Amino acid sequence: MRPARHHRGEQRRPKPGGAFDVTDQQVLDALTANTLSAIRLARAAQPILVEQQWGRVSLIASGSARQPMDNLVLSNTARPALWGWAKTASKELSTSGVTVNLVCPGVHATGRAVELGAQNRPYIGDPADFGRIVTFLCSQYTAFMTGTAVVVDGGRIEGL
Repeated sequence: MRPARHHRGEQRRPKPGGAFDVTDQQVLDALTANTLSAIRLARAAQPILVEQQWGRVSLIASGSARQPMDNLVLSNTARPALWGWAKTASKELSTSGVTVNLVCPGVHATGRAVELGAQNRPYIGDPADFGRIVTFLCSQYTAFMTGTAVVVDGGRIEGL
């Protein structure tokens, strides 16, 4: 499987499309860019974290890990796959002092989001707020918080 290539400034988000509108290669590219890349990074860090008996792995996904989004089948496929892996990894590492969690942002007022006109959307967050959540998940206070998916989207996801 050939990894997806990205150039500076190019979106890494999966392209829009319905379930029957995407090709096998688009599915593989989405999984490589949005699932496998995070898994590879966590897998590389795991021996060091376990050896020191402390560590935090916070994987960034999307709200589509919790609630499928219209016309975004590639994201709806890749993001829950990452959560499934994270849940499995968290259980395997549960006695090691290492936690593994997923963070699912909604739209935040990043330069790219503003460039795309997102500042006019009803649900838009401050990137610094998102950063504070990730910082908390990486802190000493979350030793017993593992295998979760924390949604930071201003209440956009409607599911429980």
